Amino acid sequence: MSEYAFLAAGMRVFTVEGAGEFPVDMLRYDRCFPISYEDWLKMHVRYTDYPYGGGVEGKFPDATERRRVRLASQSRSFSCPTVARWESFNWQVVA
Repeated sequence: MSEYAFLAAGMRVFTVEGAGEFPVDMLRYDRCFPISYEDWLKMHVRYTDYPYGGGVEGKFPDATERRRVRLASQSRSFSCPTVARWESFNWQVVA
């Protein structure tokens, strides 16, 4: 599904940027989800000591790598996305 399809459905589409652990609780808080498989991959990080690398190693970014994740929200609230809360996790809303 393209970004335009989410917009046509009345959803808010925004991008967050950060490094390290993705603040998964923000998905619940802003009622949002990644808009593509590539964005879903960017939410996860690869650790060198992770014992179950099987088949997916190399697809996940390093924990220190800055990355951008596009999200769509079903929230109709004008406060979505909650910029200050994203920043409290050291992630920024960039678009």
